[in-house]
Amino acid sequence: MSDKWINVAVVGTGKIYNDAHRDAYINKYSKNIALIGLCDRFKDLAKEQFKWMKKRYQRLLKRAKKKENTDDIERIKFALDHLKVWKEYSRMLDDLEGVLDLVDNCTHGAGHIPLSVEAMEHGYHAMSEKPPGLNWWDVKRAVEAEEKTGKYFQLNENVCYERPTQRCREVIMGGKIGKVGELTVAFGHGGPYIPYTIGETGLPHFIDPVLSGGGCLQDLAPHGISKAFWPVGPGSRVMSCETTVLERRKNPRIMSEKPFESPVDDWAEAELILHDPRTNSEYTMNVVTSWCGSPSAFPFGIEGEKGTLSIAQNPDSKKYEPVLYPDDPDEDQVYFEVEDDPWEPFRGHIREIQIFADHILHDTPSSTPASYALALQECLSIQYFSKLQGKEVTVEEMDEWGKEIMDNHDDEQLAIETISLELVKAVDLKT
Repeated sequence: MSDKWINVAVVGTGKIYNDAHRDAYINKYSKNIALIGLCDRFKDLAKEQFKWMKKRYQRLLKRAKKKENTDDIERIKFALDHLKVWKEYSRMLDDLEGVLDLVDNCTHGAGHIPLSVEAMEHGYHAMSEKPPGLNWWDVKRAVEAEEKTGKYFQLNENVCYERPTQRCREVIMGGKIGKVGELTVAFGHGGPYIPYTIGETGLPHFIDPVLSGGGCLQDLAPHGISKAFWPVGPGSRVMSCETTVLERRKNPRIMSEKPFESPVDDWAEAELILHDPRTNSEYTMNVVTSWCGSPSAFPFGIEGEKGTLSIAQNPDSKKYEPVLYPDDPDEDQVYFEVEDDPWEPFRGHIREIQIFADHILHDTPSSTPASYALALQECLSIQYFSKLQGKEVTVEEMDEWGKEIMDNHDDEQLAIETISLELVKAVDLKT
């Protein structure tokens, strides 16, 4: 590892890499990362991304030489000299021994944990996209891998790296709203519309429980929940949940003008009880998630003793900032200024990579480590489990249920897939 930048290899060069991650490696604020590997089971896809990246790096190198920027010249030249393509993931990990620092895991949900754990066991740090895993038991493996290997894991939940969200955490941790009492989360859109990856079932990965772990809860709830849950602070965890609605309202699901029979949820409503270790108190989270359009014009609120915190455009600065709406209507709302930092100002998918690289260079864990990935996934899985049981359930009850399934299987991955298949049986197939 260089003491100036982190060497990164990507596994999975499809949609999320193409649309969100690859720009991080050529972003003008990305002075601390160099892309040296691209891996995809569809090697032609990886080759296309290789050509694209090589051309951009050559352009950046020319610009750096013109400006006589020696640090950029060294980093970009290193990337160009080492950038290669692989089809076999394990081969890439072996070939890059002694050079690679971090794996950027852009595969579908079923690959997030196994491939990240494999990278960590090879001696590399790892980051992966949402959902954290197929289910909460899957994500336990990332927590164990961090502890066992001493390598850092990051959940690439981009909303946690947007500056207003990060400022919300600072506001709450600074005691500006007092004890947190209730989170309100409503997040949704029309659902997936392109079948990027087709699994063995013939279903696009978005609606294949073996590849995704579920429907809108697995796809969108990580964004919506993280907007309010992550700012509460480290160590917060769900205690119990009662799911009132878990339905498939739209069927068939049309993707690229082709109908698919969907077995997963596209609308969910639940109330969760969580613990806040900062104040040693409980709070509730009312969450609605949808693939049937936006369920609310007000996406989230964090209610505390001193009012409700959200994010809005400051009419004076014109920036989006945390704002506290006091309970007393006679009091003025308070905006909390969002200060600049060294990273990409607006795009969370880029910021998350830049910031994690900085953490690795300074030997500090991610702001969304495996423990957060597990806490978030528990919030997702318990919504399925509550509806499956038809009652309010605790996380301990869910753990006991999951352990019984794990104990009945010799194959760990098969057991985890079985848990997901059992959980989605809770979905009320309305149509």
